[in-house]
Amino acid sequence: MRKIVEVKNDYTDDENYTFIDAYFDEDDNSEGKTICVVCQETGKVLFFDNSYRNDEKILEAIKEVTPKSYHKIVQAKAYLKSQGYYTDSLWCIDDAKCKFKCTDEEAHILVGQALSNDATMEQIWFAMDFHGEDNGLTKIDN
Repeated sequence: MRKIVEVKNDYTDDENYTFIDAYFDEDDNSEGKTICVVCQETGKVLFFDNSYRNDEKILEAIKEVTPKSYHKIVQAKAYLKSQGYYTDSLWCIDDAKCKFKCTDEEAHILVGQALSNDATMEQIWFAMDFHGEDNGLTKIDN
């Protein structure tokens, strides 16, 4: 992993993604490397190079451009987790909107239908049984 000299986060494209670019030398003409992008609508970060995921300069650049609303989502997830809810895999209307041209309302309905259909629910219960047994847990007979 090369040592980062400078990080820039001053470019946002037409699709509202802010690029986090790293530079590895002092030369103003050197070409940077895009480490990740931050979606300005959701606050989600997509890393292109995971080796810099914990780099302080990269994390600070991400924090600077992350929308304030995302911090509220992080707090809400932490609260739900403290109440026993699994929050590591949440779905959002953006997950539907990246696949289909639709309104927010249509996307919300689509995500709800996908997550609550019988096949999805059966697969989740099957996977819980499989992984519980695989992890040596004792099944409770109901």
